[in-house]
Amino acid sequence: MLRILQEACSNAIQHADAKTLTIDLRPDPLIPDKAILLSVTDDGDGIRDEFGQRKGSRTMAMRAREIGADLKVESEAGKGTRVELRLQPEGVV
Repeated sequence: MLRILQEACSNAIQHADAKTLTIDLRPDPLIPDKAILLSVTDDGDGIRDEFGQRKGSRTMAMRAREIGADLKVESEAGKGTRVELRLQPEGVV
């Protein structure tokens, strides 16, 4: 999770010209006792390429799969990007 967080923040700062970055970690509102939700939202330029075409985004997707998490990225040109990672920790049923 840490590496995905770092990559999302790095992308917002280096590539999106974001002025504001919001990081949120909390119980998943859909299944609050069983999963956590990490989101990184910026007010930058948005993703110009399709997500997954660059090394950083492919690495985030690979890391999410490795830990059994769902990764969702929403972006709109000129309106920013939201990276959302939903994880159900092992042993939580």
